[in-house]
Amino acid sequence: MPMRGARSVRLTARSQGNGLCGLSRRLDQTEGLDRALRAGAEQVRDEAREALQGDDEGGALTRSLQVERGRPLSYRVVSKAPIAWFREFGALRRAQRPWLQPALERARPPILARVRQALGRMVRSRSSGSQS
Repeated sequence: MPMRGARSVRLTARSQGNGLCGLSRRLDQTEGLDRALRAGAEQVRDEAREALQGDDEGGALTRSLQVERGRPLSYRVVSKAPIAWFREFGALRRAQRPWLQPALERARPPILARVRQALGRMVRSRSSGSQS
């Protein structure tokens, strides 16, 4: 259960129908997708750290950023620092100063490119394996 005040962004590959669902049953074919998602989560974490540089009182928020693995094909960028939520969304007497959502937006294009490449390799591998 998430801690109260914790802020996280989750990167997950979800499957529907027979496409990715059928492929995700085979670990050897999903390893590339898993690596792409982890790399994406690490990139979001790094972007967030960069955004906080010089603007993080004492550096506690920056130090608290971690990448956690969730379910298969799922990673989260989390901060358990109490200030994380209030910094992102604000509070009664504190203006919001978003740092995590902008980091995700900056990292989105390269993340999508990595995921597309991994899916392309999975499809090519699957189609070349079924022709044998």
